[in-house]
Amino acid sequence: MSTTIQQNAASGTATNSSGYRTLWRWHFYAGLFVMPFLVVLAITGTLYCFQPQIEPLLYPQLLVVESRTAPRMPADALLARARAAMPTGSVAVTTVVPDTPERSMEFIFRLADGEKQSVYVNPYNA
Repeated sequence: MSTTIQQNAASGTATNSSGYRTLWRWHFYAGLFVMPFLVVLAITGTLYCFQPQIEPLLYPQLLVVESRTAPRMPADALLARARAAMPTGSVAVTTVVPDTPERSMEFIFRLADGEKQSVYVNPYNA
């Protein structure tokens, strides 16, 4: 009678062990499938997080100006100059006021077709 109980216990352990291995094998394959997506999300999220530090390096001709001792022009005059560069029917939506003297002023316009476009203006000489 004791041999029957031992055989049943041994066969139950083998069944649990194979199910356990199958479960972890599928978990491993799922991890290999999902890992590239997580890596892409991590990289793009990091780039988005450091966007204010990266953009002046990518677009120095638009975002960086020489800081001068002359006072900045009034925002209304800069907006008028930016509006003159846009097609008719465009509406100024947002103004990004620079926090440092070597940054240009950005005006974001909504065009007649609904797209948004930015205009960068030198705050010292427009």
